[in-house]
Amino acid sequence: VNPDDVLKMRWVLTWKKNEDGSLKGKARLIVLGFQDPHLGKEKTSSPTLNRRSKQLLLQVVVQNDWKLKKGDVTAAFLQGRPLEKCKYALAPPELAEAMGLPMGERVIRLIKSVYGLTTAPLEWFSQVDKVLKELGGVQTAADPCVWVFNNEHGEHIGIIGAHVDDFLIA
Repeated sequence: VNPDDVLKMRWVLTWKKNEDGSLKGKARLIVLGFQDPHLGKEKTSSPTLNRRSKQLLLQVVVQNDWKLKKGDVTAAFLQGRPLEKCKYALAPPELAEAMGLPMGERVIRLIKSVYGLTTAPLEWFSQVDKVLKELGGVQTAADPCVWVFNNEHGEHIGIIGAHVDDFLIA
């Protein structure tokens, strides 16, 4: 592997408050995507649910007296479609050890998008769109992040709005 094609990785630590006020640490391993030698040569932008569409979705829920559920996907980018191009990263020592890599060998091949990779949001959105269409959802013309579900008579029976890894489902 060409060393110029190897992306660095690092840990990002964030703190969240629990309901009791105590702090809970959350560590996330990210790729430094801004170092990608292919930056600017690949599609990276993905749509997100806009505010107007969210309000219209909520209006449809109220008008139809539907129940509304909220969903949040854990480790969403790891559940995106497999990468089409080979991407390599330099695993931190802790990850290399956990993966059982030989001493001094830390270059790993990424098979799915990870946080920090510039193409990760688009890969995730593409997978969501594929799955929701397979389930019978029809993407709206006004917002690509809203899918409507109809029964065999063409009547609306559900709607889903997606904003990255957060979902409104009715």
